[in-house]
Amino acid sequence: MTVDDGAAWEALTPAEAAVLLGPFDGPWWIAGGVAIDLFLGTVTREHHDLDIAVFRDHWPAVSAALPGWDFRVGTNEVWARRSVDGPWLVEFLLEDRDGSEWVYRRDRQVTLPVTEVGMVTEQGIPYERPEVVLLYKAKYGEEPRHEADLVAALPKMGIGPRAWLVGALDVAHPGHPWIERVL
Repeated sequence: MTVDDGAAWEALTPAEAAVLLGPFDGPWWIAGGVAIDLFLGTVTREHHDLDIAVFRDHWPAVSAALPGWDFRVGTNEVWARRSVDGPWLVEFLLEDRDGSEWVYRRDRQVTLPVTEVGMVTEQGIPYERPEVVLLYKAKYGEEPRHEADLVAALPKMGIGPRAWLVGALDVAHPGHPWIERVL
C-alpha cells in the first residue's frame, strides 16, 4: 500500500516503538531494514520508515493500544500516525499464522514456529530474524536497499538460518538469484 497524502515520515526509533507498544500484550517485531540493523548491531544504511510486524489477528488489540491514532489500513499493512495532519510514524506489517506457526503470506507452504520468528536485542527490543526479513525482501531483491541488506546480513548469518532461507526461497521464489548466494 502506498499512502500519498503529502504527509512526511518521521519514523519512530525502535526504542520509541517499544515504549509505544508497551500497552499491547502480544508479540511484535521490528521488521524490514531496521531489523537487519538490529541483528547486526549497527546502522548500515538510511531508513525512511519503521516497519513493525504484528499478527493480523492481533491488529484490533494493537489499534486499541493506540487510541486516537490515524490509521490507513491496507491488505497487508497499516500506516499509522498520531493525528490526521501529522507525519507517518510507523508502518505495521500484518503477518499470518496458523495456530503456533507463522505463515509466509506469499506462499503458505513456508512456515516457522512463532517462537522462532524473532530475536531480541540486549535492550529488549524484538525484531524479525534476518532470514524472515530477507525472504520478504527477495520479491524486490533487485532494489539497491534490499541488495544492501542481503550483503550486510549474510556474513553474520549461521548455516541454519541460511539453510532455512534457501529452502523458503526455493519454495516461494523458485530459481531466485539469491539462492546461490545464500548457500
